[in-house]
Amino acid sequence: MRRGFRNNKGNIIIALLLVMFLTFLGLSLLGFSIFHSWIRNARTQRLTETDRMRQELIYYLHSFREKVLSQDLRPFTNPAVDYFNKSYFPDTTVGAGSGGGKILIKNSFTNLVFPKGFYTKTRIIDRMNVSSSKNNYTINAEVFIDMASGQIPLTFFPFLVGNPGEIPVNMENVENMDGGSSYLALNGAEVEFNASDFLANCLEVQGTALTWAAMREKFGFEVSNDPIPEGIHLLVEDNQVKCIFIQGDVERLVFSTTDNIQKILVSKGGVAHEYHYKPGENYFIDCDNLTQEPWLFKEKIVVNGNIWALEQVGDAAFAEAAHITLFASGTVIIRSDLVTKTKNLDLQKIMSTSLTLVSASGTLFDREDLKPGIKIAPKDGENDTCIEASIITNGKLTNESQELEIRGSIYCKELENQGHIKVHHVDTGSDWGTFFRTMDFKYIYHFHINFIEEIEETP
Repeated sequence: MRRGFRNNKGNIIIALLLVMFLTFLGLSLLGFSIFHSWIRNARTQRLTETDRMRQELIYYLHSFREKVLSQDLRPFTNPAVDYFNKSYFPDTTVGAGSGGGKILIKNSFTNLVFPKGFYTKTRIIDRMNVSSSKNNYTINAEVFIDMASGQIPLTFFPFLVGNPGEIPVNMENVENMDGGSSYLALNGAEVEFNASDFLANCLEVQGTALTWAAMREKFGFEVSNDPIPEGIHLLVEDNQVKCIFIQGDVERLVFSTTDNIQKILVSKGGVAHEYHYKPGENYFIDCDNLTQEPWLFKEKIVVNGNIWALEQVGDAAFAEAAHITLFASGTVIIRSDLVTKTKNLDLQKIMSTSLTLVSASGTLFDREDLKPGIKIAPKDGENDTCIEASIITNGKLTNESQELEIRGSIYCKELENQGHIKVHHVDTGSDWGTFFRTMDFKYIYHFHINFIEEIEETP
């Protein structure tokens, strides 16, 4: 009996220990479950609150961007300080009455200035702080606003219509692929369009004014006030081809490239003339005379007349290192793609344009039958056109291509658009801003949200 009692007592103790263990385990699991539920609820609450703060910030950033891009900055002497401050962008409370507490958005502006000669680039940096009255969560954001001011080169703008007044026809079909406004109308701001000094620079003619007498002397003709004879003339000095000058209309001007050799074919009067050169090297071939010379071509072509067909032959018009300046005093009709040969044909990335195309009237080239302007009129059956160029004209730009892609920039006085234009802004490969620029002007050309991030709580 006593032995059985001891066995029963041992069993009772084991049972009690088992019950105590199970109870402790259950309480532990319950505590863990409660703790996990608390953490999960806290995380959910945090995500809900910070998501609401982010949404309010995004709404604010949208209206902030619209306000910045629509503001006329010309009345401000120094917009980076006079406009981007607490007076125009005070602390803002949003989200009131939503049941989640008020959200406070604060702006803090600084700026960096980059002088560029006759104009200035300024980066305005806005560091935004977002906080809530209901909790201690904080979100920070940083915005970059890039502004140009002063005498801004016309090629700095992706698409610029210089004729103030009503929006041009079909302007809604112009799309800036880099963001921002599709175009900018100057609204009465003055433009310096100095074609005469530009031509004098191209032809390296010294003096206060470009005259036929000075040009005839430059090209080796008898000095008089008569125009240079009809035809194609090479200006060669100091083992350099300074310019190819063409007097009279051109039927076809064709660009092509083989390896690193740039080719130019000029068809005039039913006769084709061809020139080859290596950009940046002392290598020039005049195919008419079958001569190869150790000459450096300065890549300037001047046509006193119309160019009835500007074309590309082959996969590319321009060698990768080419930086050609083409001037015409009359109408230029682009009949095909004009693209640059790149090492990576899939990405088609170019750092600067290989062609600066200028069509303008000047004090010297003033034939009554000439009307400056540029027309994109692809050949029959070609609906898509890609042009990699910086285009400047004080006449009309006419687009007859259904889908026109510009990798460069456009400035024109008038626009007639019969299709859809997509603009990818690319800097010009030639610096002609001294001759073609705005007068005093201020322009925001880039708005970028650098980051939006949540700040960790501090004890």
